[in-house]
Amino acid sequence: MPLEIITKEVFKQHYQKAKRKSFIQSVEMSDLLKKRGYNVEFIGFFTNNQLQVSALLFSAKMA
Repeated sequence: MPLEIITKEVFKQHYQKAKRKSFIQSVEMSDLLKKRGYNVEFIGFFTNNQLQVSALLFSAKMA
Protein backbone atom coordinates (compact mmCIF):
# COMPACT_ATOMS: atom_id res chain seq x y z
CA MET A 1 0.00 0.00 0.00
CA PRO A 2 1.50 3.37 -0.95
CA LEU A 3 0.17 5.31 2.08
CA GLU A 4 1.11 3.82 5.42
CA ILE A 5 2.01 4.59 9.00
CA ILE A 6 5.76 5.07 9.46
CA THR A 7 7.98 5.20 12.52
CA LYS A 8 9.15 8.37 14.18
CA GLU A 9 12.72 7.57 13.08
CA VAL A 10 11.75 7.12 9.41
CA PHE A 11 9.84 10.41 9.56
CA LYS A 12 12.81 12.16 11.16
CA GLN A 13 15.20 10.92 8.46
CA HIS A 14 12.84 12.04 5.70
CA TYR A 15 12.25 15.41 7.38
CA GLN A 16 15.99 16.07 7.62
CA LYS A 17 16.35 15.60 3.85
CA ALA A 18 13.54 18.05 3.03
CA LYS A 19 14.42 21.32 1.32
CA ARG A 20 11.56 23.20 2.98
CA LYS A 21 10.59 22.55 6.59
CA SER A 22 7.94 23.65 9.04
CA PHE A 23 8.07 23.37 12.81
CA ILE A 24 4.42 22.25 12.71
CA GLN A 25 5.60 19.16 10.78
CA SER A 26 8.56 18.22 12.98
CA VAL A 27 9.50 15.58 15.53
CA GLU A 28 9.84 18.32 18.15
CA MET A 29 6.23 19.37 17.51
CA SER A 30 5.07 15.77 17.83
CA ASP A 31 6.77 15.56 21.24
CA LEU A 32 5.08 18.78 22.34
CA LEU A 33 1.68 17.62 21.13
CA LYS A 34 2.04 14.29 22.95
CA LYS A 35 2.83 16.16 26.18
CA ARG A 36 -0.38 18.13 25.66
CA GLY A 37 -2.45 14.96 25.32
CA TYR A 38 -2.79 14.68 21.55
CA ASN A 39 -2.68 11.41 19.63
CA VAL A 40 0.22 11.54 17.17
CA GLU A 41 0.86 9.44 14.05
CA PHE A 42 3.41 9.67 11.26
CA ILE A 43 2.37 8.69 7.75
CA GLY A 44 4.25 8.33 4.51
CA PHE A 45 3.37 8.02 0.83
CA PHE A 46 5.52 5.56 -1.10
CA THR A 47 6.15 4.99 -4.80
CA ASN A 48 8.40 2.14 -5.89
CA ASN A 49 9.15 1.46 -2.21
CA GLN A 50 10.63 4.94 -1.79
CA LEU A 51 9.21 7.46 0.65
CA GLN A 52 8.05 10.51 -1.32
CA VAL A 53 5.95 12.46 1.20
CA SER A 54 5.72 12.26 4.98
CA ALA A 55 3.42 14.00 7.42
CA LEU A 56 2.68 14.38 11.10
CA LEU A 57 -0.97 13.79 11.97
CA PHE A 58 -2.43 14.70 15.33
CA SER A 59 -5.85 14.55 16.91
CA ALA A 60 -7.53 15.07 20.24
CA LYS A 61 -10.67 13.62 21.76
CA MET A 62 -13.64 15.92 21.60
CA ALA A 63 -16.01 16.15 24.54
